[in-house]
Amino acid sequence: MDKEVDIIKLIGRAFDKALESQYPVARHMVESRHAKRQNESPAEAIAYLKKLYRGSIGVSGFAAGAAAAVPNGAGQVTVAVGDICNFLESSVLYVFSVATVYGMDLSSEDLRRFLALIVLVGDSGSSTVTKALGGRTVHYWSKKVIEKIPMSSIQAVNKVLGSRFLTKYGTKQGIATLGKQLPFMIGAGVGAMSNEAFGELSIKAIEKFLGPVPETWSDSDSSKD
Repeated sequence: MDKEVDIIKLIGRAFDKALESQYPVARHMVESRHAKRQNESPAEAIAYLKKLYRGSIGVSGFAAGAAAAVPNGAGQVTVAVGDICNFLESSVLYVFSVATVYGMDLSSEDLRRFLALIVLVGDSGSSTVTKALGGRTVHYWSKKVIEKIPMSSIQAVNKVLGSRFLTKYGTKQGIATLGKQLPFMIGAGVGAMSNEAFGELSIKAIEKFLGPVPETWSDSDSSKD
């Protein structure tokens, strides 16, 4: 039980750190790429971000799976912790980068937490938002809909999703870590595939949440803020 509690605490700390550290990275990355490739469409930029995200979490998962083959408990724990932290940072960076392409202002910590939790919790996160808005349903939320949500509602949703995220994600990572405790190349392959599977859920979740990619950058030039 103590180990489970430690994992949950670790995930909570890593998530909080990622919310703060990955915001400026995401904004700089998107704005810099757009400045250098002004003919690139938002859809093309997001395709690049997906490739970057998949590569990052795949490499980390492979390393964690490979380390599981070494009979060194301390070393395995260190790599597993690094894998969890990297996955969270990469996932949060991806969410913030995509949201920046959509033109969202992420200067509010509550809004950043809201978006990241919605994506990482998945479908149940969307249902929680629906309840917080008095049962209002839409095909997808979109930038305009999200901007109209009262901050008090966002904060209320964050409280509910926070504990749900820690429990659900802690369980998922625990299962994935067990799956990585296999002979060298098998464990490495499982590690990469498990991270990629979780990553695909995040990719689908943010696409479902924000809806169609904007056709132009006119509404997403955050340098005009």
